This record gives sequence, structure tokens and C-alpha cells, in this order.
Amino acid sequence: MKTKKSNGEGSCRKISPGKYECVIQSNLINPKTLKLKRFMRRGSTEKEARLAAIMAMQAWEKEYKNNGNDINFKKTRILGEYMTEYMEGKVKGTITDSAYYSYYRSMQRYFHPYRISKFQLQNLSVKAFQDYYDEITQKYSKKTCSLPIQLCRRLCKDLVNRCLIPEQDNRIKSYCQ
Repeated sequence: MKTKKSNGEGSCRKISPGKYECVIQSNLINPKTLKLKRFMRRGSTEKEARLAAIMAMQAWEKEYKNNGNDINFKKTRILGEYMTEYMEGKVKGTITDSAYYSYYRSMQRYFHPYRISKFQLQNLSVKAFQDYYDEITQKYSKKTCSLPIQLCRRLCKDLVNRCLIPEQDNRIKSYCQ
């Protein structure tokens, strides 16, 4: 006998060998269709597909509740784009214009040219951040590297708060602390 699934659990199915698909329904109404919003995500395991769908739902709900925006998050966005958005949205209003310009130039020189800025969120790992740290600390002084590293950590915390990176994800959690 089947039992009813709890809210937010969704349903998963195997679509081909090594591929699963999960569909989860939000409690909030989609403003475009005036029906409950659904999220469908795929993964190589059932757990991965379910986690991706839950994260997409949580990110959309958080953005919709806080800002009233009906936004679709693109998986193809890279960390460098999120950094630019973070700098313009969160950092710019809290510091003077000259300090912001200094931050901006520092990130242009010590973050964006490096490989980590080209990673998509699902490809981030502690090793990627460690490689980035090692690379810039070998080339530049510790004081020069402190600002890009600090901004990377603040960006990761912001991404966790926006539900774009899972909080319990050990790949990133150790880096953000």
C-alpha cells in the first residue's frame, strides 16, 4: 500500500540507465500560470536529482518571497558572473566609491583571469578553491591576496543564503567558514 509523500519530497523516476528525473511542487503560485509552481531536475542518481529540484524550488521561493521576482536560475552561469553581481548589488552600497573602484580593480586582476571564475556552481569544490589560493599566493603577497579571498568567502556565504549552493554541501561549507 502506498503512503502519501510529505510536502517538498517530490517524485522521482528513472528515465534511462544512470539518469533520474525529479519533480517537486512548490506551495507558492506561479504568477505567470496562476498554478502551483513545479520544478523538474535531472541527475545521475535519485538523490542528486531530488537535491537539485529542492534547491531550485528553495532558491525560487526565497527570491519570490523576498523581492517578488519570478526568476529562473540558469545553471550555465559561472562564478565570475555571480561575483560581478555580488560586487554591484551587495558591496557597492556599503563602501565609498573610491573603495569600490579599488575592490573592482583588485577582482579584475586577481580573480577574473583565474580558472575558478569560469566554474559553474555545480562544479565548485574545495580543491578548486585551494588551487586558486595556491596559485595567487605563489604569485602575490599574502596582503594582496587577502581581498580576493575574503570576497570569495563572502560570495559563497551569499550563495548559500540564496539557496544556490546547498548549506550541507561539504565541498563548499569548509571553504565558506
